[in-house]
Amino acid sequence: MSLDGGDQPRFARGGREIVFRNDRDVYAVDFDPADGTPGRPVRLIQLSTVGRINDGRTTGSSVTPDGSQFLMVEPVERAEALPIRVILGWREELTRRVPRP
Repeated sequence: MSLDGGDQPRFARGGREIVFRNDRDVYAVDFDPADGTPGRPVRLIQLSTVGRINDGRTTGSSVTPDGSQFLMVEPVERAEALPIRVILGWREELTRRVPRP
């Protein structure tokens, strides 16, 4: 279906269309489930960024069954990691500070 590769294929329009990503581009290709014949890919949208996860794969995406809407996960870059604080013995401290009536 794709002459240039792609990933994250999803069926749409009752199994008669396949939507997939190739880098920043999202394509749709008609598909005949009776004989497995694909049509020509048509570029639907081009994303502003590729959005990749650690192993180099593009981030997740999905399409509604009727093919009218897309959900694309975009990673968020952070300048610094936020600290994680684990507080032990919090229940005893809470009981000491807020005695029961």
